[in-house]
Amino acid sequence: MPDDKKWSKRVRVEELSALPPGAVRSLLPGWLGGYIEADSALVGAAVAAAREALAGVDDAAITQAMAAYAGLGDGYTVHWAHPVARAVSRGFMGQLLAGSEVSGLDHLQAIAGRPQVWLGNHLSYVDTQVTDALLAERGMGATADALLTAAGPKVYSDAFRRFAALGVNTLKTPQSAALSAAAGLSPRDVARIAVDCVRRAEAWRTERGPVLIYPEGTRSRSGHLGPFLRGVARYTRSRGEPLWIVPLCVAGTERLFPMSERLHPQPVLLRVGRPFEASAASGGKAAVLEEARRRLIALLPPAYRPG
Repeated sequence: MPDDKKWSKRVRVEELSALPPGAVRSLLPGWLGGYIEADSALVGAAVAAAREALAGVDDAAITQAMAAYAGLGDGYTVHWAHPVARAVSRGFMGQLLAGSEVSGLDHLQAIAGRPQVWLGNHLSYVDTQVTDALLAERGMGATADALLTAAGPKVYSDAFRRFAALGVNTLKTPQSAALSAAAGLSPRDVARIAVDCVRRAEAWRTERGPVLIYPEGTRSRSGHLGPFLRGVARYTRSRGEPLWIVPLCVAGTERLFPMSERLHPQPVLLRVGRPFEASAASGGKAAVLEEARRRLIALLPPAYRPG
C-alpha cells in the first residue's frame, strides 16, 4: 500500500475495509495524516493520536469496525458509530482543533435526558465530527455518544468521508429529487423513505438522545446561512411529550476542511443556543423553524449571517 498523499485520494472503500487488523494499525493513521496540510510536527501529532487510539484495541474489535465500515450507508436507516472509529476520530480531530472556542454547554446540561432536536448551520463535511470531538473534549462525551445526525448519501460516498461517518451515529436520508432519481428512487420511494427517517429520528430522540439536523440541506458555499428546507419541519413535530429545539452554530469548519477536501488545522467556533419548546412557537411547524432560524442567526458571527 503506497504511503503518500496522492494515495489518500485514490484509495477505495473496498481496499480499506479489506485490511487485516495489523495493517489497519500500521497504515490507517498515516492515511488519515495524508489529508492534513500543516507542518510535520502537527501532522505527526495527529497521526500519533490515531495510532494511540488503535494501539490498545484487539484484533476482533478492529475486524468488526472494518466490517461496519464496508457496509456503512447501505440502506436509509440508522448507522451506529463504531467505538474504534470514534476513538480514532476524536483523537485525530482533537489535534487539529487547538484553541477552539466552545460555549453554551450549560444549555444542554439544563435539558439533559429530554427529547431534543438540534438545528445547525452547515459549512463542511466535518461539521459533525468537529461537534463530536469538541463535546467529548469538554466533558460531554455521553451527550456526543448519544447524538444522531441526519446525513445525505454523499457522506458515505468515498473512503475518507465514510471513515469519518463511522465515528458518529448517522441517519441516512434521501437528498434532492434529482440525486434520488439518479440513484434509481422514484418520488414515491423518496416520500416513503422520508417518512420512515422521521419516525426513526422520533424514536431515537425519545429513547436515546438528541438528533442533529442541518436544515439548509447542504453545505453553504458562501459561508452565509442559507434558507431552511420546509421538509425539516417534520423532524420538529412533538408526539405528545415536550420537544426541545436547540440552535447550534459552527464557524471556521469551512476553512478546516474546505471544498479541496484537505484538512487545515485551526481553531473553530461551536456555540449552543438557548433551547425552546417546540410547542411554545405559536403558528405550527413553520413557526418552529422560523424561531430556530432567528436564534441561530443571533448565534452566528456577523460574517456568517444571511447576506
